[in-house]
Amino acid sequence: MRMSVCCMSLCLLASLLASGFTVPNKEDPKRNPLIDPKKSDLINPSKNRLLSPESNRLLDPKENKSINPSINSLINPAVNTTLNPSTNERLNPETNGQLNPAEQRRSDIFLFDLENNPIAKLVAAERGIYIQFDLEDTWTGYAVPNGEKGFNLFDKDARWQAVLLPNLQGGYNRFDLENAWTGFTSKSDRHPPIEEQ
Repeated sequence: MRMSVCCMSLCLLASLLASGFTVPNKEDPKRNPLIDPKKSDLINPSKNRLLSPESNRLLDPKENKSINPSINSLINPAVNTTLNPSTNERLNPETNGQLNPAEQRRSDIFLFDLENNPIAKLVAAERGIYIQFDLEDTWTGYAVPNGEKGFNLFDKDARWQAVLLPNLQGGYNRFDLENAWTGFTSKSDRHPPIEEQ
């Protein structure tokens, strides 16, 4: 089992290197301790309770209905189709090449797992929305602003998957819908403008 995981990691690494994928040093938690939640208690929701939806009701979509797209239709792309890349061509990377990192070679935010491995990249679009891609530039979903300076993550079919909550240092912590901390993002100097809903 350990050997197959190691082989899969090496294959993924070889694939990423061949495709030219790299995380800039300042955005890589393996090289920048300021964005590594294991080394910075300020951005670690296990240590800084203000950042955890388990202890901060404003960040918990089960408690704060305004950030819950199941209840608030203004932030639900299945209902508010202007937020949905499948129905809004300006947000769709298949019809808007400026949003496609394979064509533009850009990423605005990197998403990491809790072991500091990059797992996705987010590209700033418009209306405060980010388009999510895997590391091989395949469109996998998008992030919609939730009104609390964070984002709700959806898959391509507008199914709510996770929440990105601000870490108060310019990045975000990723939580699943049960409030388990599952990852974090790099900082971003580039945020899409947010239009009023």
